[in-house]
Amino acid sequence: MRNIEIADEWLYKYMPVVDEALIRGIEQAVDNEHRFSDRFERRMRRLIRKERYLSFRKHAAPIAKRAAVFLIVLLAVAGVLTVSVEALRIKFFDTIKEMFSDYYTLTYSVDGEDTQFHPSRPQYVPDGYEMTYDEGNGNLHTIMYENGDGETYGLNQILVTDNDNAIFDSEYLREEILYVDGIEIEVHWYEDGFSFSYCEFEDCVFQITADSLTKEEIEKIYSGWVEQE
Repeated sequence: MRNIEIADEWLYKYMPVVDEALIRGIEQAVDNEHRFSDRFERRMRRLIRKERYLSFRKHAAPIAKRAAVFLIVLLAVAGVLTVSVEALRIKFFDTIKEMFSDYYTLTYSVDGEDTQFHPSRPQYVPDGYEMTYDEGNGNLHTIMYENGDGETYGLNQILVTDNDNAIFDSEYLREEILYVDGIEIEVHWYEDGFSFSYCEFEDCVFQITADSLTKEEIEKIYSGWVEQE
């Protein structure tokens, strides 16, 4: 059998031909008439929507690679100052919000040194859900839950540091403001029941992203999770 020496010139000459043959074979094998199930399509839409809720890349990036739920980015923005913390509470940071066509950004300003992160855990879990993920990295703590139907919800607690930036989806069906133990919680609802909720307390931001939690379940999760003895 003759030995063939594979040189760079040989690869450059013949690899495009091989690539084209492989691609043609894959295209011919694709079933263009295949229809995904309604459940699969719903879950894909929810996954895409979750990816549009963005938050704190520099804290969450090591976790996001494994959780695959929150897509994280950083932006440098400026805008109008908004305050959503009860007047009697200590204000650890200021929040700058800027609106765009289909998203909005939040930028945080911390006056003073960064504080130590103290993750807290929810005391309530809705019936049928079990924890599937629980990890933190010193500035962010993420917990994930899933039920028997494949529906999930995730909790993020993030320690805010100076100049943190986040971008969030603004194409939701309606917005609702809840008050749990005197803490203001902003909830964004979608037509299929998907929700994203957000609140600021002391030196942290708390978020829940859920496939199908009810308003009452969201309230119960925040109560005892955000403010603990």
